[in-house]
Amino acid sequence: MSKSYWLGIVGLRLGSGLVLGTGNEPSAEEILTRAARLFQGLNDYSVVLTLSVQSEEVRVPETKIRAYYKRPDKFKLESLDRSFVLIPRVGDQQTMFALGDVLGRLKMHSDYSLLRTEEWGGRRHYVLQFVPRNPDRERPRVLAWLDAERYTLTRLQFNPRRGSGEVTVTVGYGRVAQRFWLPTRVEVRMSGFAPARPRGPGKKSSPPPEVRLSLTFRDYRVNQGLPDRLFAETEE
Repeated sequence: MSKSYWLGIVGLRLGSGLVLGTGNEPSAEEILTRAARLFQGLNDYSVVLTLSVQSEEVRVPETKIRAYYKRPDKFKLESLDRSFVLIPRVGDQQTMFALGDVLGRLKMHSDYSLLRTEEWGGRRHYVLQFVPRNPDRERPRVLAWLDAERYTLTRLQFNPRRGSGEVTVTVGYGRVAQRFWLPTRVEVRMSGFAPARPRGPGKKSSPPPEVRLSLTFRDYRVNQGLPDRLFAETEE
């Protein structure tokens, strides 16, 4: 098959991504080990999230939430105003909001491999695939984009319902406490989860509406010594 044919397939699959060669690249295990080093010395944090929702179907006021994280995997959301929004449960909220060690959780339950390297967002990335070890559990296959220089997780793509719908998470980072790379902005795009909308007799249904979540992160407080009891209600 011609070179142009394969470039066309790549363009359809990855949009603006440019696929690069994978010769002499680190293994998936090495990449994840380097990514895990970003969390060395980070025991817990709290952060204020400002959440906005864009959807054709519903109007939602801007919402402020405080998120708590404690290693290895404790997580809690707390409303800071009266307009707290219940996010559609189409996947793991901790993963969707890029809170804590997302890659560590994926690694724990999945087999993983390096699929390719590519340019995305003007930077070189490793693209890893995570396939759940237990097919009976409701864990989706996940694609993860890691910055090849910083080893930060910059993009996730997964289908939490196995057959319909797709979630894409894009993450921007900043330095916190002059030491840790932590999220400063997250964009979540959920498509294909609502039923298609009818358009009348003899007309095709319009595609399901897309929902977009935008989160900004501010007021990080790291290594406060958060007590386990703070998360007890979440775990029950």
